[in-house]
Amino acid sequence: MGNTAAFMKRCQEAYSAASAMHDPLIVHHYDCDGITSGSVAACWFEGQKKKYRMITVRKLDLELVNSLQDERQIIFVDLGSGSPFVDERKGEVVIIDHHQPQCKGHLQANPHLFGFDGGVELSASGCAYFVFRVASDLGITGAVGDMQYPLRSLNKIMLDEAVGKKEV
Repeated sequence: MGNTAAFMKRCQEAYSAASAMHDPLIVHHYDCDGITSGSVAACWFEGQKKKYRMITVRKLDLELVNSLQDERQIIFVDLGSGSPFVDERKGEVVIIDHHQPQCKGHLQANPHLFGFDGGVELSASGCAYFVFRVASDLGITGAVGDMQYPLRSLNKIMLDEAVGKKEV
């Protein structure tokens, strides 16, 4: 069983870092969970009327990481934790992911780091929800799209919060 309090604390840390960014590039995966998790981040920036940019990618390889070397602020969503190339990035980086972590050099909100199984207990879109606390409907859609149904553990906490706020 995972440590919910420690995970939520890390989400707060990721929120603090991401919300302090000015015109970050949000890099997200191209599948359902990636699109919805990137959209959760974008919803927060839109709601705050803050600048941001987004790109959708198939994979995070050395070529892509090198092409981003001039970016000062990047938020990786639904990718990043599994790429050792991300450790080579300089500048401000926040990773919001649910894949097995290999990257260790940047701030990362990832359920695996706190004893949760990111394959069944929380998708990247759910992780993005816990970081930004917006768009729970997208968080739930991403979890279901990532085949994490029925929702349990951290996904269920997200669902219960969404029902309580009448967002779903």
